[in-house]
Amino acid sequence: MSIEQDLVEKVRMLSPEQQRAVLEFAASLARWPAAAGQRASFVGIWDDLGVHVAEEDVAAARREAWRDFPRDPG
Repeated sequence: MSIEQDLVEKVRMLSPEQQRAVLEFAASLARWPAAAGQRASFVGIWDDLGVHVAEEDVAAARREAWRDFPRDPG
């Protein structure tokens, strides 16, 4: 049995609501650049969840994470 056939068989056993969730998940995978063989970018990765992270917030988190990282004395 092919992957496609196996997938169709399993989806048919789901409720309509679960099938809708599978469809939405498949659509999100198709939109992701890595699915098209492109280099994945994390810019906008959470847009569909309503999460917006400012560049300054990312920069501040990086500074904090690396603040106590041991430096080479040389």
